[in-house]
Amino acid sequence: MEELEERLENIERILGISDEAEVSPSSVDVQSVKSLLTSRGANCVMKVPLEKLKKLDDLVMKKPESRASSYRTIEMCEDLIRQRAQLLEEFDNSLKVVLNTDSLTAVTSHEAELQRAEEDVKQALRIWKDHSREIESFKDELQAVLDALYTKLTDLEEKAAKLNSPEA
Repeated sequence: MEELEERLENIERILGISDEAEVSPSSVDVQSVKSLLTSRGANCVMKVPLEKLKKLDDLVMKKPESRASSYRTIEMCEDLIRQRAQLLEEFDNSLKVVLNTDSLTAVTSHEAELQRAEEDVKQALRIWKDHSREIESFKDELQAVLDALYTKLTDLEEKAAKLNSPEA
C-alpha cells in the first residue's frame, strides 16, 4: 500500500497537483506556448481563449477530498487515462510531422499544382454538364419518338382489330 501511495504522490508531484509539487500550474506560460505554435504554423492548435483555459485549470486543479478519493478516481478512470495517454502520444507524433518545417515550406510549392488540378476538375465538370445536357436532350427526343410510335401502334392495332372483326 505504501508503494502505491508513493507512486501516487510521485505522479501528483510531476503533474503539479500536490503540496510538494516540483512544477506548478503557473509555471507554464500559455501565451509563450501559443506564440511558439503560431510561429511554427500551427495557428489552429490553441484557439481556446485564455479565460476558458484558466477556468478549466481551476476546475482540474481542485484538491481531492482525501487520499481514498484519489485512489477511487484513479481506479475508475484507469482505462480512460491509458486511452488518453495513447491519444496524446498519437497527437504528439502527428504534431511532429505537421510541424516539420520541410513539410510546412513545401505547402506553397504545391499551390500551383493544386490550382492546375482545380482547373482540371472545373473543366471536367463543364464537360460532364455538356454531356449530361446532350444525354437529357437525346432522352427527351427518344421519349417523343417512342410516344409517337406507341400512338401509331395503338392506331394500327385498332384498325387491325376492326378489319378482323366480323362486323367489318
